[in-house]
Amino acid sequence: MQYARLRLLVAVSTPQLANEICSFFTDLGVTAITTVSAMYEAVDLMLEHEFSIFIVDGQLLYAIDQDRARIAGADLVRFIRMCRGPVSEVPVIFLRSLKQRQNLLEANAEIEEARQAGANYIMAQPVDFDALGQAVTKLFAEPGVFIREGAYIGPCRRQSDISVTINRRRKG
Repeated sequence: MQYARLRLLVAVSTPQLANEICSFFTDLGVTAITTVSAMYEAVDLMLEHEFSIFIVDGQLLYAIDQDRARIAGADLVRFIRMCRGPVSEVPVIFLRSLKQRQNLLEANAEIEEARQAGANYIMAQPVDFDALGQAVTKLFAEPGVFIREGAYIGPCRRQSDISVTINRRRKG
C-alpha cells in the first residue's frame, strides 16, 4: 500500500492520542496528516480539503469549551456520511472511548451508535497500532460496498465468504 498518498484527518480529544497516531502514520510514510480536537474544526477542514481517511475519537467534543462539553464522536461520523459527494464515502475508523470503568451496556451502546453512524472500523483504546495498520490496509485493498438505504448511510454490514465449521457429536 502506498501510504504516502494518504491524506488523514485525525479528530481526537487529547494531544497525546493525536501525537501517537501521527507518529505511527508518519513512520509509515504518510506526510499529509491534519489533527483537530473538536468537531467544528473537523467540519471546517472538510469543507476546504479532501481527505482519504478519517480517524475519529469517541470522546471528541463539539467545541473546546469546558462549560458546554458535549461528546460528538459519533455525530461527526454521521455528519461525514450525510455530506454530498465523495467525502461521504471516505473510510472512517472510530476509536472507542477510553474510560477506566465502562460497563458492558455502555460499551455496547457506544459500538452500536458508531455502527449506525456509519463507521467502517471500530477500535478500542488504547490503540493497537498493528491492528490500526491492518485496518487501513484492508480498507483500501478491499473497499467493500457502500449503502444508502433509508436512514442508514455507510459501509455494508453484511459479511461474505465466511466459512463455518460445526462439529456435532451424536450421542449413541
